[in-house]
Amino acid sequence: MKGNSGFTLLELMVGVAVAAVLLTIGLPSFSSSIKKNQGVTDANGLLALLTMARSEAIKRDQTVTLCASADGASCDSNASNWTEGYCMYVSASSSSTCSAATALRAAAPLATASSVSASSVYGTNISFNGLGSAGSVNSSNHFTASAGVFTVTPNNLPAGQKSLIRCVSVYQSGRIYVKNPNPTSLACT
Repeated sequence: MKGNSGFTLLELMVGVAVAAVLLTIGLPSFSSSIKKNQGVTDANGLLALLTMARSEAIKRDQTVTLCASADGASCDSNASNWTEGYCMYVSASSSSTCSAATALRAAAPLATASSVSASSVYGTNISFNGLGSAGSVNSSNHFTASAGVFTVTPNNLPAGQKSLIRCVSVYQSGRIYVKNPNPTSLACT
């Protein structure tokens, strides 16, 4: 007599119960990994964008400015939230602004799964001069080197997971890097 091959109902139910327990244990830690990866991905995207602006400034030997922009066609003069988008343009004079004629690159949104904000130094724009130094350009087209930081915070981040915030720091020399926030205050400095 030939035996039956396959699973009994009892074996199937035990297998489903074991799978449910494993999923219950594994999913919360997996969602934390997803949040971490969202912040890291958006921080690396900002790093690449800032590096491209610096590279364009050095290549052209001119000041290149990157500004917050909701529409990708004009700078937002009082926006400090870079999440909506940006515009990168050559600032040949103090009256230069982002337009179809001066834009090197523009897009919206900058980050898809995170909010991006800048320190007061780079509230609405950051410029790189022909030597690659980071800073800002005033109304008389004078470049002032300055350091600053961008904070990348994953959306819907629970209070207990503030360590998943990423900081994109920019030195006066133009060096740009991604780092973790201060372990005590969880702030980007």
